[in-house]
Amino acid sequence: MAAFSALGKLTILALAVWILLLVYISGVLVKMQTTPSGGSEGSGVAAEALQRIDQATKDIERLRKQNEDLKRLLVESSRNVADNLAADKDPSKHDSLLGHPKNIPRLGEKPTDILGKIQPAGAVYQVAHLSPQHDQLRRKVENGVLELFFHYSSQLRHLTKTARDAGPQNVPETEKAFKNAIDSASAHFYALMADAQKLGEVDGAGTLRDRRLQNLTNLMQKRIKALQNPPDCANARKLLCNLNKGCGFGCQLHHVAYCFVIAYGTERTLILQNDGREWRYSSQGWTAAFLPVSDSCFDGPASANPWISIEGNKNHQVVSLPIVDGLSGRPPYLPQSFPKDLADDLVHLHGDPPAWFIGQFVSYLMRSSPKLEKWLGEAESRIRFGEDPIVGLQVRRTDKVGTEAAFHAVDEYIAWVEHWFAIESLKQGKQLKKRIFIATDDPKVVVEAKEKYKDYEIFADPSIATSAQMSSRYSDDSLFGVITDIRMLSKCDYLVCTFSSQVCRLAYELMQVDRGDAASWFHSLDDIYYYGGQQGHEQEVIISHTPSNEREIELRVGDVVGVAGNHWDGFSKGRNSRTGQVGLYPSYKVKEKWRIVDFPSYPNVKV
Repeated sequence: MAAFSALGKLTILALAVWILLLVYISGVLVKMQTTPSGGSEGSGVAAEALQRIDQATKDIERLRKQNEDLKRLLVESSRNVADNLAADKDPSKHDSLLGHPKNIPRLGEKPTDILGKIQPAGAVYQVAHLSPQHDQLRRKVENGVLELFFHYSSQLRHLTKTARDAGPQNVPETEKAFKNAIDSASAHFYALMADAQKLGEVDGAGTLRDRRLQNLTNLMQKRIKALQNPPDCANARKLLCNLNKGCGFGCQLHHVAYCFVIAYGTERTLILQNDGREWRYSSQGWTAAFLPVSDSCFDGPASANPWISIEGNKNHQVVSLPIVDGLSGRPPYLPQSFPKDLADDLVHLHGDPPAWFIGQFVSYLMRSSPKLEKWLGEAESRIRFGEDPIVGLQVRRTDKVGTEAAFHAVDEYIAWVEHWFAIESLKQGKQLKKRIFIATDDPKVVVEAKEKYKDYEIFADPSIATSAQMSSRYSDDSLFGVITDIRMLSKCDYLVCTFSSQVCRLAYELMQVDRGDAASWFHSLDDIYYYGGQQGHEQEVIISHTPSNEREIELRVGDVVGVAGNHWDGFSKGRNSRTGQVGLYPSYKVKEKWRIVDFPSYPNVKV
């Protein structure tokens, strides 16, 4: 019944958002259209403005249709809850890699009774609202609400600009009306998102989900450890990885993680060239910051065969892997693939299985040396994680801006911090203290934030920002500083960053290992999550779309779209593989088309 109640709230709030927008926008548009222009020149400007308003009105009609689709989605979710409640009587439908149906709690048990049955590993915990169908629909509703917010916010900003361009006579009044519309609709959005997120926690479901994900993490880490510590190192099959790719720290870590994934897929022990002793980031090599990649297999090979392909290298004991940009004979294991033997559980339990899978290798690689462990402990104690929620901001400037990424003002980051605290305060039923941790390579960012946002408690280490400057980036202090930033960001409750930065993507990947399903705990101001050199990112169309202008593309149910990016205005850009068209499409009309691959299952490794 709790699930039904939450879904009912979602439906009511979705309708309230639409009605509120319609009332405000209709009133403002009528007023603008009936206001005298004030002269012939003003008439031309007003006519142009009215044309823009007409187009905006058409866009809002599309928003109405999107809202109707969301309502249908909520009804579908409600029906699935009912189906799952009925299906709970048949435990055989709930098998998974991690357990046996006999461990499934029955309807009517209290959360405390269910938690009492939890074992350290090897059990599946299933209640009606934790079924695969329900969890997937819950994430779909949450994402649909977010895309709706992106869309109406973008439309209202567009209408405000249209009113401003029409002439100064009614700008203050019009802007005030639109601001009221945005503020009121945002309040409804916050309530809707809070309920959608709480739906995932009903009757202890979040705790059960986290336990099962932790079981999967334990399994993966044992598999990796077994791979890295073969019983006979001298005769083990190995994959050699050159640590010194010509790029920054985040890029180098992702390069080694890519090597590691290929090693895992080909059942070869990962070996760092020269055992990682000659690392450009530290005169002490890899172990200055991290534990060795193996506890027992240290010997670097005297020679290695260059990578050809899986089949071409099957008889070679040692293979040297090039950087992903120069990889031929590309294996299916490249990101964002993940293993078939874990897929049922991952798709059920996690919103971003590829990030979870990559995070397993990143987490293993970034196991701290004793010196780094002490450094991180001191940094963590200064921030006081666990006292109150905290949002992490990663503001990358210096070498990124103007080349790989656009400039984003501090205000843009804080806007999403404000959204998060508003939603989280509703979830927790109290006004939360606003705390942020800032990781940046520009010390001026911290100064600006402290001057402009007096109501925030701000944590930052200016010395790390200084050491991240290009002139001092390749030093032990800089190395420890960037690792500290990544680790502290990964411990935050939410991330606001640019995913064009590999530092932020590393923090996001670590969150998936350390925090459970943290797939939605971020907002990127530019890119969606990606991995350099990845397989094509594809989505499957679930709602057909007829283009309303030349920038949009046609979609039919079942089409596959290659994703270029999300514009964070309700639309994504991509290529329809059926038609070859490249253009915009509504983000809520597609779902992820996961790349599920037959990795080795390591049958001798148990949880």
